[in-house]
Amino acid sequence: MDQPMVSVIMAAHNAQRFLRQAMDSALGQTYQNIELIVVNDASTDDTQAIIDTYGDPRVVCLRNETNLHISASTNRGIAASHGAYIAILDSDDAWYPEKLQKQVDWLEAHPEDGACFTWVTVVDAAGKPWDEKQETLVSTFRQQNRPRLQWLHDLTLLGNRLCHPSVVYRREALEQCGPYDDSLAQLLDYEVYLRLLQHAGLHILCEPLMDYRRIHDKNNSNSAEHGAAKYRARNEWALVIADFVANYFTLKGDHIATDWVSKWLCMMADNSFWGKPWTAITYLFVHQRFWSVFANIVVLTVAGRIIYHYRGGRTFATTFFCSGLAGALSAFLFGMITPVFDPLCGASPAALGMFMAVVGYMPDYEVFFFPRQQRGFKLRYIAYIFVAIDLLGALSAQNIVNVANLGGELCGFLMLYLPKVTGGVKLKFKRPERKKHSSGSAQRPMTDEEYNRRRAENDRRIDEILDKISKSGYEKLTPEEKEFLFKSSNNR
Repeated sequence: MDQPMVSVIMAAHNAQRFLRQAMDSALGQTYQNIELIVVNDASTDDTQAIIDTYGDPRVVCLRNETNLHISASTNRGIAASHGAYIAILDSDDAWYPEKLQKQVDWLEAHPEDGACFTWVTVVDAAGKPWDEKQETLVSTFRQQNRPRLQWLHDLTLLGNRLCHPSVVYRREALEQCGPYDDSLAQLLDYEVYLRLLQHAGLHILCEPLMDYRRIHDKNNSNSAEHGAAKYRARNEWALVIADFVANYFTLKGDHIATDWVSKWLCMMADNSFWGKPWTAITYLFVHQRFWSVFANIVVLTVAGRIIYHYRGGRTFATTFFCSGLAGALSAFLFGMITPVFDPLCGASPAALGMFMAVVGYMPDYEVFFFPRQQRGFKLRYIAYIFVAIDLLGALSAQNIVNVANLGGELCGFLMLYLPKVTGGVKLKFKRPERKKHSSGSAQRPMTDEEYNRRRAENDRRIDEILDKISKSGYEKLTPEEKEFLFKSSNNR
């Protein structure tokens, strides 16, 4: 038998009611070069007996010893398939005879598309079409074609708009985006569509080419009308969207935005930099992996709060961007010595520069990672670990990111360490005198250090006054001491 062009995958669990109709619709296609792989997912009814009645050599049956559910069963069928195209058919639906022929013709003529869908006719258990005025699902699955970015926008914000049993995948596209997620029961197809659109386009044949059966059965755990299924679908949607955002808005994979972002926002450590000098800043806001984003946020939050508290917001912003520029400069100089082909992206030079600035300002500051931790970790020792990791990466693997990190760390450390040991170096410019319109004199706001010193002095004086009261009584206080005590009590 020749290798089949289309592999039809059908997962069946206790599907005796409509199984024969579904299988007949697949085998009765005008496009005959197919294989039908039915995965019997540990059925306890006559599903296997119905499958055994087919003597057609195109029918392949796989049996699960235990109930693996639809995602794992579909993945097993795909793994055993041989076709250049993979079609999905549910065990209670039915295709029209010309469906596969039209979809294969489209995919053969349009190699840029990774999947082809069709419109569907929503029917009930008896095969009667649903009233379009009463069922929004009918219009939901009758979508018009649109660009890939528009599809991603609509699917993420509006939910699924594509009918799973109408799809025919191009095998290469499905293998590139990966198998179905075994942990999903309701939105397994929706999650695959979001991954597929990051690599390839899709097309809808705008004509009904199958019957999509919708059964209001509260005993069916996969029925959308079932309360638990609705709750599960909402949870799955949240997980799918969170994972999609984590992957799409980083440079993971080669999705539609990657090439543009990498070319115009990431920094190259070669002569092409002079044509895109802005990348010395923009590279800080592009990341390759979700966990690198998370790690930078943690470091920036810890170091940034300390800098902002002790030195103010201006120092926070200056340290961030200066460390980022120092990282870009280090990477560029390294690229002039050793050829570097990977783009530089990520805020780690700026984040680590912020951290090293805190180390330079207060190296013995302790941080606590656990609720009942008795002694904190001194920042200087954590800094040693960061520097050692980047040194090893720069020397052994010649990693441009590690080189940039070292530049950012050095810059951040010196920015707050040098003013501390030199007493602060400030450039003074003579400004023209301004005419004062207000009678009152503006006061410079106190720094945290001045506030804490004044607070300690007030507390010391209050303690002295209270000791005097305990020994001699309130009457022995001077008028100034009484007034000071009165004001202090009101301020508190």
